[in-house]
Amino acid sequence: MSYHFENGESIYQGTRRIAKEEAERAIENLNTTADIHEGLHEARKHFKRIRALIRFVRDDIPKDTYRLENRDYRDIGRKLSDLRDVTSCLEALDRLKDSGQDKASINILENFESQLKQRRETVTNEMVKNGVIENVISNIESAKTRIPEWQFLNRHKKIFSKSIPRVYKRGLKAFSDAYHQQTDDAFHEWRKRVKYLLYHTQLMRPFWDYIMKPYEKAVKSLSNFLGEDHDLFLIKQALQSGMVALSEAETKQIFDIVVTEQQSKRRDAYYLGKKVYAEHPEAFGSRIFYYFDTWKEELYARNT
Repeated sequence: MSYHFENGESIYQGTRRIAKEEAERAIENLNTTADIHEGLHEARKHFKRIRALIRFVRDDIPKDTYRLENRDYRDIGRKLSDLRDVTSCLEALDRLKDSGQDKASINILENFESQLKQRRETVTNEMVKNGVIENVISNIESAKTRIPEWQFLNRHKKIFSKSIPRVYKRGLKAFSDAYHQQTDDAFHEWRKRVKYLLYHTQLMRPFWDYIMKPYEKAVKSLSNFLGEDHDLFLIKQALQSGMVALSEAETKQIFDIVVTEQQSKRRDAYYLGKKVYAEHPEAFGSRIFYYFDTWKEELYARNT
């Protein structure tokens, strides 16, 4: 089933179902033998979806449950982050090579890419040797057993008056901070907040898909701009870490290319961000609650 609430199920039933499905899909992707890097990437997305789901019901579950599950899935995902970061750099390099660079720049980028591929192979072998993936699967299996035991406080209105507006408000603040501070860390923080908003929008799509689907599309585009910006930041980190052997002139040339691309991504993200975050957070939550309430009312009317 999809990552959204279904007709006829309560928020509580849907939350448990979605969490269980996401955990199972994460395990399935980690067990893949076709492409370990794609499998890790997909698994980490499932962890993030579970954390977004927990944030969605944050004000309708015990605080201890929220803290435990949010921390657990965060820590599980971090065990795979080193390998995923190298893969993100390689994907960003592919985009840079296709962005109209001159031959000399492409040659430098390809040299950088070749060394990163060697680095990825080393990291992959270390993870396999140390049993990291097996350990992560074991962690997910353990966390999954707690899902049927999740308790709810029967105050689902607080999801719409607190949980949803909180995620939206933090994204709005991170948007302002990013363009005020103009740092990679600030844009990374905004990226994370936009990702949570995207997942919440997907969860809420059935409430009124006529409105939510195009809004989801806009939030996804914003998330992509910021994701590509973050991948470019990872390239700068790789250059600064000394994990690749490039001359000072080659390093500067790649830096200049990256900064130019980041400026373009951030310009596009700014204007889209103004549209995505056009509402007051409480007004956003109230509007979504009205959609939800009407959705449930309509389903009841159709089935009686």
